[in-house]
Amino acid sequence: MVPALRKSFNEHFTTAHYENFLKDLHNVHPGSIEFRVAETPIFIPKDFTQKMLDACEHIIDVITGPSFKELTQSAIPKNLSVPNENAHPHFIAFDFGICADNTGAYEPQLIEMQGFPSLFAFQVLLPEISRKHFPVPENYSCYLNQYDRKSYLELLKKIILGDEQPEQVILLEIFPQQQKTRIDFYCTEDYLGIKPVCLTELIKDGNQLFYMNNGKKPSSAEFTTALFLTTCNNKVQRYNKKVLFYLKTLILNGSHTQTGFTASANTPCRLSGIPTYPKRIFYRRLNKCLPIWKIMC
Repeated sequence: MVPALRKSFNEHFTTAHYENFLKDLHNVHPGSIEFRVAETPIFIPKDFTQKMLDACEHIIDVITGPSFKELTQSAIPKNLSVPNENAHPHFIAFDFGICADNTGAYEPQLIEMQGFPSLFAFQVLLPEISRKHFPVPENYSCYLNQYDRKSYLELLKKIILGDEQPEQVILLEIFPQQQKTRIDFYCTEDYLGIKPVCLTELIKDGNQLFYMNNGKKPSSAEFTTALFLTTCNNKVQRYNKKVLFYLKTLILNGSHTQTGFTASANTPCRLSGIPTYPKRIFYRRLNKCLPIWKIMC
């Protein structure tokens, strides 16, 4: 998107540089990256960056509006409702496609959004390793809104930890060591000090929740959890029932629950009218069956 930078990067790129970059990246937590890592960053000009930020702000205005919770009640299956949920998700991540409008100008078009911090720690590690191996201009940054590495991690820590000690907060997942994004769990522990814990390893004691930390059970009177759970499907339903049981019976402070993610991600029609939000409909609301290619188009 910045032709001069793209040309320069491509001219200096070699397979050896890329392989050395991957080696350094994988050595941080060996065996924890299963997905393919791109050979290059994307160089985004300021005007397009602002377009994406404006699109995000428009969508956030809808999600934080006073009527959003009422409008999205139908998005939450009744068997997955939880007590004392947050009014809004603490985090939201937007995935945009880069498209051309009728004039040929580039514009962002929303693909999906996620109401949890997906790869929020890995994205700190990746550019650090990348800069060691590739020519990235000093005036380009992966951080937005005047944040840098230090201030970004301070904000992330403030939101997730609050006033709690790291050992009193966990990143709760279903079989975290099997998740393809587990590199992000390990980076989160590196930067924030919180451990990824499998749902099956939790210990319930009265109305308190514990986990084993280096062979010891934390002794704090109240346990704070950060719940970054996988989207529900049949395979994990029995584990989500366990989560709901915990949420309904335990004293938990500041839990980031899945409900906010579900409501934000599964109610796309509420965002109609936003220019960067493609027109879409729920399949169940179609009056007749259409060929898949028509739906996709």
